[in-house]
Amino acid sequence: MKIPVFAMCLASLLLSGAAPAQPTPPVPDAAPSCQDSDQEFAERAETMIAAGIEAQRAKFAASAPLLKPDPDLIKMARQRACDMIHGTPLSQTDAQGRFVADDMVHARFGPYGTVGETIMEMDGKRPLGSAAFAKATLESWMADPDDRADILNPAFAAGGMGVAKLGNEAVAVQILYGQGQKQPSAPCQGSDQAFAQKAEALIIEGIDGERAQLAPDAPRLKPDPELTRIARLRSCDMAHGADFSHTDGEGNFIAGEMVEQRFGRYGATGENIMKMGSSLAPGVATRPFGPEEFARVAVDGWMKSPGHRENILNSRYDLSGIGVAMVDGQAFATQIFRGPPRQAAPNSGRRGTDIPPDR
Repeated sequence: MKIPVFAMCLASLLLSGAAPAQPTPPVPDAAPSCQDSDQEFAERAETMIAAGIEAQRAKFAASAPLLKPDPDLIKMARQRACDMIHGTPLSQTDAQGRFVADDMVHARFGPYGTVGETIMEMDGKRPLGSAAFAKATLESWMADPDDRADILNPAFAAGGMGVAKLGNEAVAVQILYGQGQKQPSAPCQGSDQAFAQKAEALIIEGIDGERAQLAPDAPRLKPDPELTRIARLRSCDMAHGADFSHTDGEGNFIAGEMVEQRFGRYGATGENIMKMGSSLAPGVATRPFGPEEFARVAVDGWMKSPGHRENILNSRYDLSGIGVAMVDGQAFATQIFRGPPRQAAPNSGRRGTDIPPDR
């Protein structure tokens, strides 16, 4: 008897990071002056922090490109620092949990690319000097493992630094940007593209239906081109011999690292995978199947598995990408989920820590 065989697996990981940080010398007239801020202090501190970060980057990440000062990023960083010095919560996220700098940068540069932000605040009882503030900011960012990783991240090639000071309080904001891939990846070699495209559309339709019925309060999963690209790469790799697994040989969450390169070190990432067509028993053949059957088996199988079902119905996720590859009679499907970072605690310049659940 010829039977189609399928298998599936899931992963869910909450990635978080203290937000990226890096330098960029001030650009004249990059932004209007912050009301009541000590502009001389701000300009000196911006220059010193930027120089210090470039020195650390040159020392510990020699292959990383120099951070090019970008007038738009500088304007955004200065506006963020000014807003916070005037009472906006010291947080990377707004009241809805969305990463403020990410929205600002993507509104200017488009939906592709990696964005990072690091915030530093000092509120002393004694007068604060620009050199002392710059030194404390640099030391704090380099001492934190996530901040340090962002500072040395070669994916970032442009940055903007902003500082604002009122009385004895000073705030520094660094916004980083790395350009993403603007074109879809090439079709998977040897894959039946008509099958893949039809199956992807049907899986999306099925998942949207399940989510609307069983999690009506959850946001609709918005298709994201970068997540779709990553999902297709994952399915293609597995169709061509990569392990049917969420992790590599060192235990690293493969999709998580790929998503991090696009979205930065914060937020929630989940992955469901499945395959159909490879016989699990020696000598047992498989029969042909179409994209309709494959999509139905994928959605039904995921919904019957508690872990996969949890990913599909999780209200934390608001973005998704589906990728299918069909090579030599074997079909693979990958769905990658993405959600924004949780809102940081009040008066905190860092993102709240997300604890990765068991995969």
